[in-house]
Amino acid sequence: MNRMHNSALLMFYIMESITDIFQINRSLNSHLYYFLRGFSKIVSLTHTGNTEITYTVLSMLKGCGAMPTFDNVLVTGNQTINQQLQVDGNETVGGMLQVNSNQTVMGSMQVNTDHTVLGDMQVVGDQTVAGNSAVGGIHLVNGDTLVLGSVNAGSTINAVYRLSSVSQATTPGGGFSAQQVRFYPAILAGQPGLVLKGTDGNNYVLFVDVSGGVPNLGIMKA
Repeated sequence: MNRMHNSALLMFYIMESITDIFQINRSLNSHLYYFLRGFSKIVSLTHTGNTEITYTVLSMLKGCGAMPTFDNVLVTGNQTINQQLQVDGNETVGGMLQVNSNQTVMGSMQVNTDHTVLGDMQVVGDQTVAGNSAVGGIHLVNGDTLVLGSVNAGSTINAVYRLSSVSQATTPGGGFSAQQVRFYPAILAGQPGLVLKGTDGNNYVLFVDVSGGVPNLGIMKA
């Protein structure tokens, strides 16, 4: 008990020194300041001899192990999460966001630069990425997704309705030549291309067929 008394006394002086530093700029660090002040008061109970009370309180704090929960998260710089990230409200990151595992956002998400997720990503609301977006697993957005840069997916990007390009296409110069649209009734598993659902309810893969030396539009069942 005497050893714990000396350790708590040392912690008390450390916490007092830290809170004195934050007191200089308390207006910008009010939450952390009052947390440190409150914690130093708990530790000071040992300094006054209330070792049993302090031991009980500190044991409760140590055994709790709970992380704080926030409805909204605002990060003006960069953010790196080595495990999973779940935000029940909205998330705004002014810099870069990298999640090495999975990410779940129940509200809307906005990233002003690049967004990288090595696992799966699910956004229940809308997603806006001003830079590039890379997802190593499954990318599921129940709302709208706006990416001003590039979208890279290691697997498949699924859209309930459409994948749209907002830019207007330009007709290349030099004339044109009429080509065919080729339908292949055979099914080739894993054929890459743009998948569209036909009026018969089946999925079809659109790809560019250059097997005859000139490019043609190829269509086959997915």
